Amino acid sequence: MSIINKNWMLTLLVTVLMGAGGCASQAPGTQPDDMSASEHKRHAEKHEQKSQKHQDKYDPKARSSYEKAPLDPTIDIYIIETYNPTERHKSHAKQHQRHADQHQQAAQKLLSYEEKHCAKFPETTRSTCPLMGQIKAVEDIEGGVRITFEDDVPRQAAIEHMQCHFAFARTEGFEGMNACPLYLEGVSVEAQGDGQSVTFTTNKPENIEALRARSRAHLSE
Repeated sequence: MSIINKNWMLTLLVTVLMGAGGCASQAPGTQPDDMSASEHKRHAEKHEQKSQKHQDKYDPKARSSYEKAPLDPTIDIYIIETYNPTERHKSHAKQHQRHADQHQQAAQKLLSYEEKHCAKFPETTRSTCPLMGQIKAVEDIEGGVRITFEDDVPRQAAIEHMQCHFAFARTEGFEGMNACPLYLEGVSVEAQGDGQSVTFTTNKPENIEALRARSRAHLSE
């Protein structure tokens, strides 16, 4: 099979760049790629604390009253209405808890995705660019580059490392990931039939030169 996981990276990059473009019920900033897993957890904790503060201020037995004018202005009788003045705290508590739950779910999705693709890779390997020192040639092609791995580098293992590295980068919120060609908008990866090369292309013309420069930065010395 000449194409290996061609679409996984493109799909994930689009998700990263779209950020909070989720459904209406999703609170802003709670999509997995809006931030790192640790940041999601910190936001979840803050929302849980706010939820608890509002919950503490809510008293289901609290009552207050006010006079409500009749709909017919000719009737000189006012109706006494009662309400719970702390009800808004109950609503705020639910809202903050919902945000906290969504942040926790986002963090778990990132961590689960990393574990799925990185189960066989130790922590130090996950954070290492899979191209570093493993490329012997870079050739410009339309829309990007064709890279050729060193002869002793198993291509399938390298591609699996790419998947893991990308999953790790998502979990970390892409912090410090500005030198790898994998992290440019619109990048897709396609394995070639020769068994030792892969093409990196981008559908964003403005990123082609950066893609080429970053790829060449990883050439074996």
